[in-house]
Amino acid sequence: MIGWVINQEDAERDQNPIRFRAKILNERQCKYVKVKRELLGIKLACDYLIGAEVKIETDYLWILGMMRCCTIPDVAMLRWISYLKSLDPKVRHISRKDNAVVDILSRARFGDDVTESDGEEFSEDYFA
Repeated sequence: MIGWVINQEDAERDQNPIRFRAKILNERQCKYVKVKRELLGIKLACDYLIGAEVKIETDYLWILGMMRCCTIPDVAMLRWISYLKSLDPKVRHISRKDNAVVDILSRARFGDDVTESDGEEFSEDYFA
């Protein structure tokens, strides 16, 4: 499963969430390497942003490098990066601890679906 949040910035430059989304990956997508799953999530989130100023904040550093210069021989990823670049986004790294909402969406479990947890378990203060 992958998840994302779309925020809108107000006059005081505060971020206000306007859309939370998560997608259960199909069998083929579950086999994607992590960077491809992350990039797919960003691409899917940006599909909702027609005509908007796009700022991409990610806790995954590989995305920053790929947006600057991608030479990976994966045609789908190259197509997604080309699409994202056409939106002229501002891309910024944020620390994992500051990305808790999306992290929760990405790690949600439904039924028998077990998602990658990177070895971390949830605790009460994780949601605080």
